[in-house]
Amino acid sequence: MATHPTDAEAATALMEKADALSAGWTRAGEVEAIYDEIVERYGASRDLSMRTLVARALLRKASRLPPAQRLAILDEIVDRSADASEPELRDQALLALLAKADALADPWSKRIAEAIPVYDEVIERAGTAADSPNFLRAMTALIKKGHTLAWLNLHDEALRTYDDAARLLEGAVEPVVCELLVDAWHRKGAILAKLERRDDQIAVYDTAVARLATSAEPGVQARVADVWVDKGRALTAMGRKDDAVVAYDALLATFGRSGVPAVQEHVAVALSHKAYCLNALSRHDDALATCDEMLDRFGAHEPFAELAARTMLHKAGSLSALGRADAAIALYGRIVDFCRTHAPYYTAGDEGLMYERWRWNELAGEAVAARRRLAPGVEL
Repeated sequence: MATHPTDAEAATALMEKADALSAGWTRAGEVEAIYDEIVERYGASRDLSMRTLVARALLRKASRLPPAQRLAILDEIVDRSADASEPELRDQALLALLAKADALADPWSKRIAEAIPVYDEVIERAGTAADSPNFLRAMTALIKKGHTLAWLNLHDEALRTYDDAARLLEGAVEPVVCELLVDAWHRKGAILAKLERRDDQIAVYDTAVARLATSAEPGVQARVADVWVDKGRALTAMGRKDDAVVAYDALLATFGRSGVPAVQEHVAVALSHKAYCLNALSRHDDALATCDEMLDRFGAHEPFAELAARTMLHKAGSLSALGRADAAIALYGRIVDFCRTHAPYYTAGDEGLMYERWRWNELAGEAVAARRRLAPGVEL
């Protein structure tokens, strides 16, 4: 005798089917139809597991829509679950509130300021006590609130928010929490730079590095390396290129041989920026060696192509300053060929490709101009 699946089994099977189809976007319509079916068939159920599953279906449907189109669905989840006595449903409501705040805070949104009170609601509901089961969500909301305040140019409020986050996260050791902590310090430093408070910016970056540079977690390492690179940039902007070289050397000593791809990206940037600073300090032999190290390690890897072109420009500058004009002229020619090879074909209406092509053309233009200064009568 055939047995029929229970509602819970049928709903779970539908959710699993949607999950399988949602791996790509080619069948997005089918996925959304399944989520709608779950809500239509089981939305009135009073069973806790079913109510939780319906909330999950609504959340996943919302996540597949543009930010502005998510809000009504997210509000429905909150209306269904926010005041429920069951923690499973309140948890879904908290996720929906955080997603709603993120949608409102989207840079393309015309309702960015409305995200602030929603983040505040998430923080209040989640709780900021370290032993709260939703502490991580509270901290995520707090830091995103800081980002939103910064976007609105409410810099003093943003700085206070990041300080609150750093205070609440101090002493944390969980990798995901440490990533949030570095992010808070990094964004605070960016605001201080915008306010021309460069010394304070450097101090914040030093705090982040001192606190977390020894972390063994790849995600934390990548964020710390990013902060370290920005410290070098800030010192360079202050005219302290010798200190910038020291900062880049410290980064390289800590992470130079890391096998983590996200960390390697910052190592490559540090080498290129270090070479620029060394040239500016007339340490051309050291700059040349640094360029060669960057190009030997990263120059053949496509993700680093644009940085490699910039580093070749630094190298050509070093060769020229060392009196090796012929080698510099030849390298400028190779840079132009390299840029022409990598510049994408422009497709009308594709602003991303247009901007990328412009960047490559700008690099090639720098090489052409520099070569003409060395060999005025020679054209590429």
